[in-house]
Amino acid sequence: LGFQFVLTFLTFSVSLAFMQESNTIKEKPWGYQPEHELVVRMNGAGNFAALVNELQHIPGVEAVTGSRQSLGQFTMQTPVTEGLAETRINALNVLPGFARQLGIPIIAGRDLDAKYPADTAQSVLVNAAFSQLMHWTNPVGQVVKMSGKSYTVVGETGDFHFERFENPID
Repeated sequence: LGFQFVLTFLTFSVSLAFMQESNTIKEKPWGYQPEHELVVRMNGAGNFAALVNELQHIPGVEAVTGSRQSLGQFTMQTPVTEGLAETRINALNVLPGFARQLGIPIIAGRDLDAKYPADTAQSVLVNAAFSQLMHWTNPVGQVVKMSGKSYTVVGETGDFHFERFENPID
C-alpha cells in the first residue's frame, strides 16, 4: 500500500510538472502567431496546388501558403557567401505570404509577394539576427549568395523562434 501511495504521488508530481512546463512554453513570445493556423504535412509538392485550390474555396479560410520546412521541426542548413567568407545558416524555404500569414513582423521592406515573379526564385527575407551577423543597417536591396546562387533581400523580419526556445535565434 505504501508503494502504491509513493507511485501515485510520483505520477501526480510528474504530471503537474509537465503541465506547468507546457503552459510556460505556450506563454513565451514566439515572434509569430501560431493560433488559427493549420499545418498539413505532405509527401512531395505534387498535390500542393490542388490542395491550395480546394482550401481557398472553403468559407472562413483567409489565406494559404507553404513551406518545405515546418516551424519548430527543422530548417535547412545552407552556406552563405560574403566575399571570401562562408557561413552556414538555418533557412526556411517558404512561399510568398508566409510571414504575413503567420504574423511574423516585417520591420523593413516587404513580405514576399506572388505578384512579383522574382519573389518565388530570386528574392529572400532575412531576420534581424541575420542582418546583425552581416553587419547591415539596412538589409533591403542587399544581395545574398546562398549555395552559389544570388538572391536580393526584399524585406527584414523581426526575430522569431523557428526551433526550440533553448536554441538562440539564428
